[in-house]
Amino acid sequence: MGESGLRVVKIGRPEAFELPEMQELFQRAFKGDNLPDAEGALKWCREYVKEWSTGIFVAARGHEFVGLAIIDWNPSAFMQAPVGLFA
Repeated sequence: MGESGLRVVKIGRPEAFELPEMQELFQRAFKGDNLPDAEGALKWCREYVKEWSTGIFVAARGHEFVGLAIIDWNPSAFMQAPVGLFA
């Protein structure tokens, strides 16, 4: 672990989104006017987490989830690189 104690993990299984800590992270990340809402974001992540073109990353400090990043890439003439959907 680095000096900051922060580590980043790529989520690869839909079951991870059932953890209470993960659901709490999504509630914090998607509160207020952020779209989609937490439940919509969790549903999307469960569906796409195993796709090669999707990356869902969680930052943790100790046992607490403190950050979330979601990227997606559908290669085409219009999308030459992954796009950050949420950070």
